Amino acid sequence: MAELTRAERIAIVMHVLPDGDTTGSALGLAAVLASMGRTVSVVGPDPVLAAYRFLPGADRVAAGPIRPGRPAADVAVTVDCGHADRCFGLEGLRRLAPRVVNIDHHRSNPRFGDVNWVEPDRAAVGDMLVELCDSAGWPLSRDAAMCLFVSLVSDTEGLRFGAHDSRTLETAVRLVREGLDPDAIARQLWERQSWPRARLTGWMWSHVEHDPSRRIVWVRVPAAVQRDLGAGPEDAEGLVSGLRALDGVQLALFFREEESGAVKVSLRSRPPFAAGSIAERLGGGGHAHSAGIVLGPGLDDAVRAVLALVDAQLAGRR
Repeated sequence: MAELTRAERIAIVMHVLPDGDTTGSALGLAAVLASMGRTVSVVGPDPVLAAYRFLPGADRVAAGPIRPGRPAADVAVTVDCGHADRCFGLEGLRRLAPRVVNIDHHRSNPRFGDVNWVEPDRAAVGDMLVELCDSAGWPLSRDAAMCLFVSLVSDTEGLRFGAHDSRTLETAVRLVREGLDPDAIARQLWERQSWPRARLTGWMWSHVEHDPSRRIVWVRVPAAVQRDLGAGPEDAEGLVSGLRALDGVQLALFFREEESGAVKVSLRSRPPFAAGSIAERLGGGGHAHSAGIVLGPGLDDAVRAVLALVDAQLAGRR
């Protein structure tokens, strides 16, 4: 990519509440570019989540708002940011650099960059970056490979869901051949959890709601419950996938009320439901079967709004 080849100072930007794809992609690309002599920084609105702090370079991420002033880089590269508002907004990005490169795989991405590489059919941004490195002849160290592997496996929940195919599996093999230990990485990602997350998980299972068919299930988590359990936003990440695993469930919804009153809705689906389409109708976005929305304020109002839309879509199919 010419923008990255020409730039000397590059800022790589993660999205809010950074998941494994944005974190792994950012740190992996940073490792590659730094090995080529570029001055690279990784920034984001929020700190790296505990689950990903084992990754090389995680301790050097600069989290927090972008201050006004001269651009700190020649190019700002957003990774896995479905919308500019999830990564400082376009004004904030311009404070970082005069040029913005947008690398993403969300179909709802509005192409907010000066250069946009958006492939909705790709499993993860890390998958795209491995292709970029190989086609450009850029070196891929073990540290970079580890980060990009985490991007790949986290966004597909261990290569179980999402847009992965034989090419994606070949990418995973190609990364493992750089000397990775997939078992050790899996233990870091899926066999560790905080006590607050464990308490929140238990609370979730005792408060599951469902429609008469039990094809649609949901949980509403008030802010007060999270405070009582000592659980933060990162403790709730991914819990919706457990709801989708229930027998017969085709649409799982996780409504989490934030302290501001806004409601973050996580959606996971199986055919015939499409989480991405539901989210887009309410101003959110994501992938076909994994998406998110921010609504509110009003937890019960958010539940009613989403379920009403789902009911309307079901009625339209009858």
